[in-house]
Amino acid sequence: MSGTGAESDRIALKEKILFRIKNAVRSALISRADIQATLSSGLTIYLQSYADWIIYNEIFADGEYRGAVELALSTLEAGRKPVFVDLGANVGFFTFYLIDALRRRRVGRFAVKAVEASPTVFRKLQSRLETQLQPGEEVQLYNGLVGCRSGTGTLFEIGYHGMASTVPRRLSRATVVPYLDLEHICADTETIDLLKCDIEGAEEEFLSHWKPILDKTRTAVFEFHPAKCDVARCKEMVIENGLCHRRVLHEDDGASVELFWR
Repeated sequence: MSGTGAESDRIALKEKILFRIKNAVRSALISRADIQATLSSGLTIYLQSYADWIIYNEIFADGEYRGAVELALSTLEAGRKPVFVDLGANVGFFTFYLIDALRRRRVGRFAVKAVEASPTVFRKLQSRLETQLQPGEEVQLYNGLVGCRSGTGTLFEIGYHGMASTVPRRLSRATVVPYLDLEHICADTETIDLLKCDIEGAEEEFLSHWKPILDKTRTAVFEFHPAKCDVARCKEMVIENGLCHRRVLHEDDGASVELFWR
């Protein structure tokens, strides 16, 4: 058994090394190609790595969050500035998708609170967003972990920036990152029109600690990771907080994207 286990570990290690090499080569090719596109709303999307390419396709081509955004925007109240929260903002593709949808619906005033844990990815998020906003569009960016109410945690990163997680993994780089106080961040917000949560396995920790945030939320979309948390318990906590309507937007062996609303 021990020999079999050691062999399995060696195979897994080789696969991860090959993944990193392939990711580095693909990212180099995409970076040199200088791929960018300007949407009809005026937003410019940049693809600078293989992870960018994958996430762009998930959000813009496959429409992974289309149902969530359409539902949230269809219930906006006239005269009130809508507020959106993006937990796990990465380099900003979901926020860009959301802003594009808001512009096409002629929603001129709104606020987005975008949270990204990785300091490296956060700098990319800042650089991509800072020059593209129009008057009335408010995007607040926060660098930190989501989960516990205070203290610090360890973020494990690999070359593929879409898979940074608080769950340890081989060949990852460990970075100590502070946890954010979400109540403070949302203190000026009575209603969260849409909360998106894709935090690579920390969703159970978030749901356990931040009931006040869920109480403010009208519509929420979660990416659940069954290998990293208790998904059944996560769904129970969401429903217990009044977001009792549910629809699965996407599902595969590694994760599911699920929409909840009141």
